[in-house]
Amino acid sequence: MSTTRHAPIISDTELRDVAEAARAHERSVLRRVVGLPVRGRVARDIVKRKLRPRAPITPTPMSVSQLTVEPIVGIDGRRYLDLLREHPECARSRVGKLVVVELDDLRALLRSLTLQSSPHTESDVHDDAGLRCDEQPETADAVLAKLGLRRTA
Repeated sequence: MSTTRHAPIISDTELRDVAEAARAHERSVLRRVVGLPVRGRVARDIVKRKLRPRAPITPTPMSVSQLTVEPIVGIDGRRYLDLLREHPECARSRVGKLVVVELDDLRALLRSLTLQSSPHTESDVHDDAGLRCDEQPETADAVLAKLGLRRTA
């Protein structure tokens, strides 16, 4: 067997440098655990600190389109477009097929429409138009009798 000596893959100086880097890494890990500075920063700056609880932020919409008007205002998209077609004085802009209106302008339009509408009649205010307040039935049998029904069980 011949004893051939192969050239080392890593020279001795490179091996020493790797060993020194490993020792430096061990020291930095130890410093982080203890809380000593690591390369100009303190270990507690590296660890995320716990934040104080904050009040929740509720986003409010600034504008509405026919896609977002139903959950925000309560009317469906088709009626929204019809309303805007009937009232061209309401400022709007188009983004593609979307018709966008500022929420404050839409609320002002709806408020003015409700103020212009006819006042409520007395029958609109009371759901039970056939019953007056002093004629309220006292028992379930009396309610059924007013409706023309009777209890079976």
